[in-house]
Amino acid sequence: MGETVVFEVPLEGWISAGTVLIVLLFVLWIAALVRIGRLKRRLHAFVDGSGMPDLESVMRQMHERMNALASKTEAHGHAIEKLEAKSGRMKSNVGVVRYNPFEDRGSDLSFSVAFLDDREDGVVISALHSRDESRVYAKPLEAGASGYPLTPEEKRAITQAKPKL
Repeated sequence: MGETVVFEVPLEGWISAGTVLIVLLFVLWIAALVRIGRLKRRLHAFVDGSGMPDLESVMRQMHERMNALASKTEAHGHAIEKLEAKSGRMKSNVGVVRYNPFEDRGSDLSFSVAFLDDREDGVVISALHSRDESRVYAKPLEAGASGYPLTPEEKRAITQAKPKL
């Protein structure tokens, strides 16, 4: 019924195949050792300057530094937002007009100066000087206008002080 078929491989064939396999594995082992050596050198170069004993410590330290930088960046962002809001309300736009309010005497010693923020809120101050007396007037401004009557010189000072965008 069934015959058993046996293949015979000579012993020399197994020895030569085993030898080739051992040599191939030895070459692969040497190549792996060389790669591991290179990786160790790179790791030591990376870790040596940090004062940390291993890569995990270096990574942990870097993570902590990144978190610290992120919180500082967030704090700086909030500070910048506050400064931007505050700077828009600063009276940093100034206009000055000098003039002589008295045609018959004096010189251009009188002036009107307007101080406005970016919304054109602020104040206009006028100082009228003559030989006998000096008078100073201040008028509040909202959106470039005042509830008090404005002189032509005050209007010119306000126009000069309006923010240029």
